[in-house]
Amino acid sequence: MPRLQLLDLPTEILLSILEWVETKTLYQLAFLSRRLNSIALRVCFRRHELDPDSNSVELTLGTRDALSALQISFFIQSLDHIHCCIPHYAFQTSIAPFLRHIKRLETFISRLTFVRRVTLHLASHEGNWRIKLKTVDELCAWSSHVGDLLNCIIKRGCQWLTIVDGSEFEPIHPGLMDRIRHIIPLHSKRIPVMPRFPSGQSQITTLVVNSASFLVSPGINWILAALGQVTSLGLSMASGSPRTWSKVLPRMAAAAPHLTVLNLSNVPDSMVTTILSILDRFSHLTRLHIHSQRRLIPISTLQHAPHLPSPSLRRIETLTAVSELVEHFLSPINPLPNLHALRVGWRVHTDLRLPALLGFLARITPKLNAHPRTPYLNLDIDLCALSTDVDLSLHIPPALVGRQDIAAGRARVMGLTLHLNVTEDADFIYAEGMTQLVALFPQTVLLSLHTGGVTPSESATARLVEALEQTKVTDIVLNGERL
Repeated sequence: MPRLQLLDLPTEILLSILEWVETKTLYQLAFLSRRLNSIALRVCFRRHELDPDSNSVELTLGTRDALSALQISFFIQSLDHIHCCIPHYAFQTSIAPFLRHIKRLETFISRLTFVRRVTLHLASHEGNWRIKLKTVDELCAWSSHVGDLLNCIIKRGCQWLTIVDGSEFEPIHPGLMDRIRHIIPLHSKRIPVMPRFPSGQSQITTLVVNSASFLVSPGINWILAALGQVTSLGLSMASGSPRTWSKVLPRMAAAAPHLTVLNLSNVPDSMVTTILSILDRFSHLTRLHIHSQRRLIPISTLQHAPHLPSPSLRRIETLTAVSELVEHFLSPINPLPNLHALRVGWRVHTDLRLPALLGFLARITPKLNAHPRTPYLNLDIDLCALSTDVDLSLHIPPALVGRQDIAAGRARVMGLTLHLNVTEDADFIYAEGMTQLVALFPQTVLLSLHTGGVTPSESATARLVEALEQTKVTDIVLNGERL
């Protein structure tokens, strides 16, 4: 009787055996045959909490990451989404480890035939990471490595690219960059240059950028070249100074002739005038989203500031903005002629400011009712500043109860989006409070709840659904998933 070989065993038994094998040995087994490659690496992926049957991977690169297993996998030829974090801590004196991880990721992506979406967190602030480029040599090395990685991603057919980058150039000698081109010959390789964007090979349609380094040379040159085919652009304005943005935004508008969607997040109040003065340069916009860092200019300031720019936005079909900006956009005669959907952001502080909210709705409702397209109105309320046990003061003040304009404004709201401050140990959503809030806007048919990544219990969700049965709500969305 012939002796059994390892590969003669059923896959289920092989998986059970290999669960006890060290990761280093699994890598060695993966080179012996295609079948062992599949089985051994599935065990590796499971240890790194990766789903080998999924078409996406999420990685944080380090000394023991899953990238080594991905690089030798025979059965992963293309991916729908790569989400990769490359850390660099402030105490690290050299950027060499960071650059090595950049090159490793580039090598992996280069062997793929296609990747649709890539999200890069390069020493991003979200991970409390930071990378300071103190010398021209470090800036040159960073530009070269990051540029090669981005070009590799583009060459693999990427359609959606997100760059969250925490790098900063802080020269040892202030003013160094201003003098570089006078000190170094023009042909010198020490002038920071990012590799040229691969023209003619780009399929990218969506670009999201959160980086100060990509707003200045050499990074801005790559961004401007990439915008040629982009139809959707997202910019976080927390990075970069107002002076930088005032120079960069017009260049982006000129470089993106096909842009139809613009998403501006973390907008500081100091940038409002600049943004309003530049919006008309994005002449083909159909969707505009402006998310502020906090409440922007007070309504009284807008009402007494006729000099504030009023962009026409004649092609806009979907608009998202805080209440102050919405009222400004609706102030001209026949505003936003193609508007279909309007989402209004309402910020709270110590309370909901219900009288101010109802007054705002009463003022914009006549404009919306007279609009030829009767725009859908969604009210987006951020309640995260309030404690979970706070009284929302949902009672309408007696002076406003009988007013028809207030009732019309309340009835104009069709969708309600709520951002809630739910703690990890919370096992419920305040169903009664949510029902009372929805009841303020009696025509609401869509309720969307965001709980900061904390998933309420099934019993809490069931109580919420049951409580909302007495309202007109037909669709409930919890953290992006429809209930």
